[in-house]
Amino acid sequence: MTRKSVTKKLMDKLIPPLFNGVPIVKEWTCQGFTCRVIHTRMSYCGYVGVSNKHSVLKDIGEDDIDVHGGLTFKEKIEGIVWFGFDCAHAGDEIILGSKIVQGHHWTLDEVVEETNFMARQLKGIVRKYERIS
Repeated sequence: MTRKSVTKKLMDKLIPPLFNGVPIVKEWTCQGFTCRVIHTRMSYCGYVGVSNKHSVLKDIGEDDIDVHGGLTFKEKIEGIVWFGFDCAHAGDEIILGSKIVQGHHWTLDEVVEETNFMARQLKGIVRKYERIS
């Protein structure tokens, strides 16, 4: 192994990959889609990335996905349409600077499960659309 490859592996461990400028806490695949969790200064957020090849994506809106707090993010980044939600709603524990607003403290496992729930819904929408067209 070269010094350069060892340095890159070490840097990859020290500096996590970013999503929208925020370090990715966890990344995995569910229903064939890439899923990610990040933690902003306030709360966790969950995302599901769907290939832009599915033309139905442009029609998916807040009312089509049942996820905690509703769909709060939909953006095309490098050919992938990302759908996301956050855990900073009424009743959630939120970090505001040095103050913590009391509420439900979302664990990483809970955010992963909610993200998987969103991925399953997106897969269902894509499958339904593919059967119709």
